[in-house]
Amino acid sequence: MLCLCLALAATVHGRSPNTVYLKDGGRIECQNYWQRDGRVFVLVNRDVQIELSPDEVDIKKTFSKKPVVPVRKVKAASPEAIICWTIGKAGSIVAKNVRQLAINSPLYQCHGLPDPIYVKLAGEASEGNIMPSTKLMVATQLQDSDPQKKVILDFIRLYTEVYKYDRQFPINTHSGYAWDAIYIVANAMKKAGTNNERLREAIESTKGYVGVSGIYNLTAEDHNGLGTDSMVMVQIAGGQWKMAQ
Repeated sequence: MLCLCLALAATVHGRSPNTVYLKDGGRIECQNYWQRDGRVFVLVNRDVQIELSPDEVDIKKTFSKKPVVPVRKVKAASPEAIICWTIGKAGSIVAKNVRQLAINSPLYQCHGLPDPIYVKLAGEASEGNIMPSTKLMVATQLQDSDPQKKVILDFIRLYTEVYKYDRQFPINTHSGYAWDAIYIVANAMKKAGTNNERLREAIESTKGYVGVSGIYNLTAEDHNGLGTDSMVMVQIAGGQWKMAQ
């Protein structure tokens, strides 16, 4: 199987990949931009989106970017699959390049990308993308026998209904990491108190803790504590996260 890997930084275009050029000579650095219904939409950051008239934007300069050479080389190689190991907006740019060049090979993205923002940035180019993820992104699709399912669903309820964090920070694959870490530390403090040495030993003795992001088994040598079974393969279908078949 011919499988090509791309390890990319954010600058995968010749120009700055996310710059909107204005007719008055100004420019807007942003996470993403797109045209819809005769308007130009600019996602400045996670919290700020602006709408511009085409009369304000240098459309030709802004939307004339071409896929970079590495992606063209991928198409020429006709791989059976593409693995893109990057995070942030660079992944969405690669997805758009792959779509623009009509590359039919499946695109496998990094485990850091399962996030509604990725779907927003990549748009239709995200359709069919496959990537590893924590189970958080497909919680309702888990088997009832999965020991994490109840824990994850309760976390989602607290996150969205009680604390309403999703209004500013939509749930993504990383959302449960700090939650798990705080509970692991709190459980260790109940056993060992706050003495540095004893607390560290208690944390390192954590076994079988069922968290949002996996089932933790820590040791003095392994402070991650998660196995490969903490991840699942997901695929984007209709802008939603689905368990990959």
